[in-house]
Amino acid sequence: MNVMEWKRWIAVGLVHVMIVPVLLAGGDDKDERIKAKHRRIAEEADFFFSIDDHFMSKRIYTDLVELYPENAEFNFRLGFSYLHLRNLESQGIPYLEKAVSEGFTPAYYFLAEVYHLEKRFPEALKVLRDFATRPDRNLPYSRVEIAERRILKAMELLASPIDVRIKKLGSNINSDHQDYAPNIDPEGEFLYFTSRRPESTGGYTDQEGQYFEDIFMSHCVSGAWTDAEPVSRPLNSDGHDANVNFSASGNSMLIYRTHKNLHSGDLYVSERMKGAWSEPEKLDDAINTSEFHEPSAAFSPDERELYVVSDRPGGFGGKDIYVIRRLPNGDWSEPQNLGMEINSPFDEDAPFLSLDGRTMYFSSNGNGSIGGYDIFRVSKDPMGGWGEPMHMGFPVNSVHDDIYFSVTADGKRGFLSSSREGSMDIYEVDLLYEEDDFVVLKGSIKDAKSGEPIVAQVRLIDLESGLEWVTTISNRETGNYVLAIRPDTPFQMVVEAMDYKDADQAVEIEVREKGDFHVKTMDVLLERY
Repeated sequence: MNVMEWKRWIAVGLVHVMIVPVLLAGGDDKDERIKAKHRRIAEEADFFFSIDDHFMSKRIYTDLVELYPENAEFNFRLGFSYLHLRNLESQGIPYLEKAVSEGFTPAYYFLAEVYHLEKRFPEALKVLRDFATRPDRNLPYSRVEIAERRILKAMELLASPIDVRIKKLGSNINSDHQDYAPNIDPEGEFLYFTSRRPESTGGYTDQEGQYFEDIFMSHCVSGAWTDAEPVSRPLNSDGHDANVNFSASGNSMLIYRTHKNLHSGDLYVSERMKGAWSEPEKLDDAINTSEFHEPSAAFSPDERELYVVSDRPGGFGGKDIYVIRRLPNGDWSEPQNLGMEINSPFDEDAPFLSLDGRTMYFSSNGNGSIGGYDIFRVSKDPMGGWGEPMHMGFPVNSVHDDIYFSVTADGKRGFLSSSREGSMDIYEVDLLYEEDDFVVLKGSIKDAKSGEPIVAQVRLIDLESGLEWVTTISNRETGNYVLAIRPDTPFQMVVEAMDYKDADQAVEIEVREKGDFHVKTMDVLLERY
């Protein structure tokens, strides 16, 4: 995730780079009475505004509004710049209100946006409906309807919260800087995430004074998280390095790393070898593109599929989720779009697959979001196709950005990043009564004589349907595996490894009441041919 991607997904509601040029066409020209000595300042402000550098445009428009407090467009542009700066959105309200009082049409729409952020829903509806009646509104009414539905849905969901517990993690995880993109390992012991704090490897900052992204890790010991520390080189470099996802086996980690120009970047994979992460290798051209953007991805449990986010042409909106499958020769296939049920006309991002491979969590600022990015879950049907996404409700989602959701093996604990309290921070969610019951099946695969760990494929066959339920890979260093299975269902576990005889064993675990927690350990010793 680079700086521009970060700015895009903290932007509120609709993607502003698509809307502003259309809206501005409905506004008045700049005040012709601007003094000649100030015209150059106004042109400089206009330049930074046009390239979405709202940090600089805010600074210059602040000076211009002091000089010309009645100028509607200057007030609008200052309010709009605040709206797209982290933690400063509400400071734009008086300037947008001033622009509205002067009848500057674009200001109505974005004042509704910031009222929505502040949960001032009746005021947001009123000003949005006023915008819809403006004769110089150069925005299709269908887009106004989308914004209105978003406000109404937020009012509905915030009035009926679901039964989950959510808490912001403490200072051992979160800092005074931006912390996001949490990834929990299947057993809930290690939490990897991205942070922009002073301990970053290179120690560099961007033009807004934010430190470059680095990957951090914390270990859960006796129920408490240790102080997060940056992962050592080569996973972190002097540039931007962001945690994306890692495989269910723990053998591989996906990261996003910027190019030397710090504007674009690619997805990389690092392998866990001898207790350390290897030098990240750029994924091939079937996954990364030179002209477009691939900010995130996720492995399936068997590591034969990669779910990739991309804004390449041919999608249904901005960023879409695609699946890329590993071919028998080891290469990756061409990407296949997951379709319009999942991909909206807006942006989808941050996929994460459960350990049974049958549930995907992702974030979207379309699909019925109540503000910014929201988290959705979608399940596979019996034929292996993806069904209809389900909004995860409030308080999992808020009117701010909620993104990068990951869950433990049993599906009972989730982690997400959210800007609901201003800064982007990491939260933990207790999903005990919201998610389906799953049983955690774990163990190790080792050589029967030497006791050495083995990289093996572990398959579960549903004996009722005769279909494969899930396949995973054991960890190359420990031989450990972790699976999530449906309770009260008979399975056959089949373990296969090169140069070893197959092993199989029946598995069935009963769950008497919803919410019961079960972990079953099944170690397997394989014999060589």
